[in-house]
Amino acid sequence: MTSSKSGVEIAQPVRPIAFVIGIIMVFIVTSFICFFSGILPFSHPYPFGSNVYTPQLWMDITYVFFWPFVILLITSAISKVKRLTKQEIAVIVSMVWVTWFLPTGDSGVKQTVTWVMGARLLPDPWYPTYFMRDMRDIWWFWGPDPNVSAYWDGALTGGSAVPWAQWMFPMVYQCLYLIVFFMTQVFVVNLFRRQWLDVEELPFPMATAGAFLINQSVEPSRGKSVLKSLWLWIGIIIGFLGQLPLLLPCLSTAFPVPDEPFVGIDLTPLGILPWVFLVFLANPELYGAAYLMPTSILLTYIVFWVVLQLIWGPLMVALGIWDPMPAGTTWHAFYGSLCRSWTGVLGQANWAQYFGGTWNMFSWGAMLAMIFWPLWLYRRDAMVILRGLWGKVPKEIDEQEPLKVKQTWIGFIVCFVIWFFLHIWGTGGVLYNPFYWIPVFLVLVGVLVQWTGLMLSRYFGEVGYGMFPIAGYTCAPPAWNYGLWLMFVHPSSPWYLGPFTNLDAAARRFAASARAYFIAGYSGITQPMPRVFEAYKIGKETGTRYRDQFIGMVIAIIVAVVLTYVFTLIFAYALGINNRWSAPFSDFASGYYLLGWMAHGPWTLVWCCSPEPRWTILVAGAIGFIITVILFQLRAKYPRWPFHPIGFAMVITWMYPQMLLPIIVAYIAKRLTLRFGGSEAYVNKGMPVAIGLIIGFSIAVLLGSVGIAFQKGAL
Repeated sequence: MTSSKSGVEIAQPVRPIAFVIGIIMVFIVTSFICFFSGILPFSHPYPFGSNVYTPQLWMDITYVFFWPFVILLITSAISKVKRLTKQEIAVIVSMVWVTWFLPTGDSGVKQTVTWVMGARLLPDPWYPTYFMRDMRDIWWFWGPDPNVSAYWDGALTGGSAVPWAQWMFPMVYQCLYLIVFFMTQVFVVNLFRRQWLDVEELPFPMATAGAFLINQSVEPSRGKSVLKSLWLWIGIIIGFLGQLPLLLPCLSTAFPVPDEPFVGIDLTPLGILPWVFLVFLANPELYGAAYLMPTSILLTYIVFWVVLQLIWGPLMVALGIWDPMPAGTTWHAFYGSLCRSWTGVLGQANWAQYFGGTWNMFSWGAMLAMIFWPLWLYRRDAMVILRGLWGKVPKEIDEQEPLKVKQTWIGFIVCFVIWFFLHIWGTGGVLYNPFYWIPVFLVLVGVLVQWTGLMLSRYFGEVGYGMFPIAGYTCAPPAWNYGLWLMFVHPSSPWYLGPFTNLDAAARRFAASARAYFIAGYSGITQPMPRVFEAYKIGKETGTRYRDQFIGMVIAIIVAVVLTYVFTLIFAYALGINNRWSAPFSDFASGYYLLGWMAHGPWTLVWCCSPEPRWTILVAGAIGFIITVILFQLRAKYPRWPFHPIGFAMVITWMYPQMLLPIIVAYIAKRLTLRFGGSEAYVNKGMPVAIGLIIGFSIAVLLGSVGIAFQKGAL
């Protein structure tokens, strides 16, 4: 069977051995991440530096090529005993690819287990008053009876057996809830697969590089596996050695710990230009990730960075709209202020209270256009899949899909309905007042979850997440803040659902009910949707049947969700790993869902952006939408138009300013490679070096994680 678009021949079904090996690898990866996320500060395997927030910055890139590299080493070692085809290896890689961060990260399955454990570490009034008062009747969905200390003490101190009987109901409920929730996202990916992979042919840089590893290792050109490539190992060595300034302090206290997990120079404290962050990095993995990106996106980012960051900030100060940027402080504090909230007293009065984050409020409109405007441009192709909901789909299209289109629609509807009722049941129903808001709220939140997942997936499809240090922040904060508790609970919101009998309780119910959105919608680190897209891209590049990948990924998601719950409980009660770090950061969930109450009072729940939701957020989003559509239209009308819409979206999201130098260098290096060596030099030399830089970084991260765990006594 052959794809009508790409002409890629689809292989025969893979053997069961591939699924068995895939399950074993999911078991290994899940246990590995559950353990390390418990013994490391802030639940992140990137503890370089002293800033507590910075360990999360490169989570996505840590394992992007590490686990495929490990799988290829294993399959290569056992090839004389059991030789696997590249399609079978692609299925194994896909199973790991979609589950490696389901356990944890910024927000993962692990936190459905540890949320209450973290909450119990908080002093009065947050835990004894707010939680015990407002969450009592839904406790049993999250854990055993909170009044019985024996069920909880062991989880924090270790050295005890897991009270499985008391945990059985919340474990079954949470696992079922998350499995059907993740499956709604998998079915949405199936519906968009043809549009993005066959019609628009998005590059998916990281997935394409992963497929390159598989193709070159299993069926190497010129009889030489990429695992034996000199260029790959040169990249690995450079990527590893480039982390030494950050790695050595983790391995020995004799070396000083840097303030930030960066190798480079920060000229921002000099205050050369107001609100212009002059930070230049030498982290090798960023150069490798940027090199894999399309050159049109690299160029667009550079141009729009100059306009929006080098020109816009000083201009706003000159006009008296923003405050001058104080000198003497690093880029980190200023950038967080600029993106999340305001730029001082003037900025708060003239900008932040209307638009929230300086750039982020425009980004959700830009990404909305990135998702839906191409559906309009290619509406004939999009309608083929949409008509599958009520009519027939051409046989040649149905045969190419992971499932028949109608089966995909039915699967999505069934999983969404199950999730709908589980959600109402698990939140006690008291939030929904009046009652008729139940379907409205669930549909809105359901749409927002899928929308956020698609935003992140589109970003991964165009850019790849190697240059995306905080995955969920691309466009999620507007959807998160204004799509959940602020949007529906704040009395000044135009979408206020009240009046509520108890506004404090209503806000906390929103926090609880929003957990699934936070776990699977907000953070690109821990939701499967972007990685399912990437897995299908790997399948396309390796000639693997999408149906085999779909089966493998469904099995992997179910296994990973259940194992995460089991491993988290075992490690908690046996080792007490959820009390290794000071509260409320013993687990990241307690930080996000309790610090809002600590800092702003029980119902305000403002974490970032504007203190109140305003209609101007819609105006900002509309501006971002229009600019993106214009760029789309120019690219469609003029084939040589150099600027890509996603490059604009990158600049107005949380793409950190220190990415500028790696992107500039990568753009020049890639253009020179293609100009003088052609595509052959890029494939045989440039791409292996770029992949190696990221693998070398991953090895350094793991060594550093172990080193700091020993230093802190976590082991």
